[in-house]
Amino acid sequence: MFFKPCSGDLCEIHNFLFMQGLPLLLKRIRITIDQKEELRLVLSQKPIKKGYAQAEWDGPLLVKYMKDVLNLEYSVRQAQRLMKSLGYNVR
Repeated sequence: MFFKPCSGDLCEIHNFLFMQGLPLLLKRIRITIDQKEELRLVLSQKPIKKGYAQAEWDGPLLVKYMKDVLNLEYSVRQAQRLMKSLGYNVR
């Protein structure tokens, strides 16, 4: 999973924990409903139409697309799970 640092009041807690050498509290970055719908549309097209040299979508290519276009960082396994949840076969 990928996380981003907190903001606001939690930052004071993070600073304290960091100074004590303790693990930080982090918040998960989640994909939005709109981003899922965009991915559903993207996955329905061939990657070549999006400028990629592959004939079919797979986990590593979806990770690259998500990072480049949606500014989301997912692992290959997370991307494969996402593809499956959107109704696409994962190889």
